[in-house]
Amino acid sequence: MRPVENTIKFDIRVADLLAGLGYCLAPGAAYDLGPTLRRIWGSDRPTMVSATLRSGFDLYLQALELPPGSEVLISAITHPDMVAIVRAQGFVPVPVDVDPATMAPDPAALRRAITPRAQVLVVAQLFGGHFDLADVLAVCRQHGLHLIEDCAQTYGGGYRGHPQADISLFSFGPLKTGTALGGAVMAVRDPAVHHRMTAIQAAYPVLPRREFAKRLAKYALLRAISNDARKLGLLFAVLTGLGRDPGAEIRAWTRSLTGAFALSRFRSQLSTPQVRLLARRLAERGATWVSRRRTVGDRLAERLAGSERPGVQVRDHLHWLFPVMVGDPAMTIERLLTGGWLALPGLSNLDTFDPPPDRPEQSPHTARHILARVLILPMHPTMTDADLAGMAAVVTADTAPIAVAPLPANGK
Repeated sequence: MRPVENTIKFDIRVADLLAGLGYCLAPGAAYDLGPTLRRIWGSDRPTMVSATLRSGFDLYLQALELPPGSEVLISAITHPDMVAIVRAQGFVPVPVDVDPATMAPDPAALRRAITPRAQVLVVAQLFGGHFDLADVLAVCRQHGLHLIEDCAQTYGGGYRGHPQADISLFSFGPLKTGTALGGAVMAVRDPAVHHRMTAIQAAYPVLPRREFAKRLAKYALLRAISNDARKLGLLFAVLTGLGRDPGAEIRAWTRSLTGAFALSRFRSQLSTPQVRLLARRLAERGATWVSRRRTVGDRLAERLAGSERPGVQVRDHLHWLFPVMVGDPAMTIERLLTGGWLALPGLSNLDTFDPPPDRPEQSPHTARHILARVLILPMHPTMTDADLAGMAAVVTADTAPIAVAPLPANGK
């Protein structure tokens, strides 16, 4: 079987995994991460950690104490759990279509979305870059909206969230840059809200050490396979022989949370060993890995200059994901795999969602089109120029434009 270059790589060293195991075995009281967070995020906004980014999102919504039935506006491409959390707390999620060049909320769609019931706007900084929040902030301040900045995919460069966002959330899940195999960091603008979040989280159960030890073992195995093209090629051959979809299997294995949705899944605290591993990863910064990935991503972007790529105009692009639009994703994925490159359809674990029945004008046409025609190319620091040239040749033969959402029937 030909070696396979994968979209999924784990940015964690064997030394980090061994350190995590040592933390599990060593006794110790709660670890104070405060000094590390203040050194990296500064002291302008109070910071704290949560079990996952979605845990932090759930926590923040609780601390806001919004009226039941409040509308939470959300960038139309997001993690399904973000939408489910909003609904489970008794609020109404409303999609806001995106500008494909930056993945920021489309200005017209955002204006249409705002009603007297709107209380919160959630924006996602996608693919490893970030867009300028100035215009979005101005709208939020004008209408009294709390601005939540989802920075799950941006950590690794110098961006630490916009200082005027009401909360910026950063993920350190298994596939993220500088992963600690879980955990999230939040910078909260309002000290009173931060205080309420801290009090709510203090009542959560602490995740068992043994569960983190099992997690370390699981991802040590996945890293050994996924980060080695030859081992991954062998795994593909085995899965294919068993009639399984290798891409779907790998995505399932790397999910941070599994099982049916329930708010209780998000309401726990990190164990001391995991907090210590997070502190270790934050101290490392990972500049070399990020710099190399940025260089490789920029080279591939040059080769695909004629192709449509969502988020092409984001700032400080780290190429955490490398999405590209194609006419026939299934065919292009098959051709890429023949060359030894595993591309995945869609945008990893992100999706879109329908507006409330009485808000059809908020239907996210652009987001739906992107998700139907986009695929993610392998992107990591060890890829060669031959890999980049080969992938570019396949993709440019099937490039497709990004459709812009039509205006609603009333033209507003």
